[in-house]
Amino acid sequence: MKNILLFASFLLVLFITPIKSIAQEKFNADSTEKESSDEKKSYGLVSTNYNNNIVFLGRKSFLAAPYLSAFAGYYHKSGLFINGGASYLAATGENRFDLFTLTTGYDFYLKNFNAGISGSKYFFNNKSYTVKSELSGYVSAYADYDFDIVDVYIDGSAYFSNTTDFILGAAVSHTFYAANDNLAITPTVYLNAGTQNYYSNYNNNLRFGRHMIGGGGSSPMGGGMGEAVSFYMLDYELSVLISYTLNKFRFSFYPVYAIPVNAATIANGPNIYKEDLSNNFFWSLGVSYKF
Repeated sequence: MKNILLFASFLLVLFITPIKSIAQEKFNADSTEKESSDEKKSYGLVSTNYNNNIVFLGRKSFLAAPYLSAFAGYYHKSGLFINGGASYLAATGENRFDLFTLTTGYDFYLKNFNAGISGSKYFFNNKSYTVKSELSGYVSAYADYDFDIVDVYIDGSAYFSNTTDFILGAAVSHTFYAANDNLAITPTVYLNAGTQNYYSNYNNNLRFGRHMIGGGGSSPMGGGMGEAVSFYMLDYELSVLISYTLNKFRFSFYPVYAIPVNAATIANGPNIYKEDLSNNFFWSLGVSYKF
């Protein structure tokens, strides 16, 4: 309950604190497309990226899961979009397509405000061991407002597995521009709170094994997870998105430092274990082409 109150207080402060800008006005490279409906155009986008590990809400699998992914999408000027992707698991001894995704949604832009809804379907390989592999998909909604000095973002998602998890996220960020606005650097503080039913399913299906042990004892085979349906703060994330636009290409580097909190309790018969949490540093490197 204390963590929920802290989370609610954080959101409240974001929206009621007056913000006085002492920074110079910046030009958002995307603002001309977002702010003028007359100039908006439909476009296609293809991209590829490499993730050194899959981390979800501060949690990761007991084995590293590096992904090499490719995506293709179509974005209509009305705000509707659809895209699909394939992710190849590049871990030693694995080397297989581990995940296919299909996403559709709607984005709305109005000057400094934007919002949207989307839904994704996951198709995991039945051998997948990533921390997200018990999920079948999600629906999500977000809202974002740019106050010039700071950008405030909130989202809410429902993730589906055998049961449903509800996740709330909030972030503050600011984008710095250089090199004629082609270089964008966006440091962000992000936090997540929610339930962990998917993690209980992941444990029940033996996907975590030794990673779940905190202390001595045997591996929690087929165990349950205490308080999976409770709503907790899950992690804090510090990130810096660095992107460079060159004509129709965009190159990006995205390092993230995640601090998971509220370790889960895992029951295996009469034995009780505590989830072994550790801070995670992970990153992705990508390139996209807009046409």
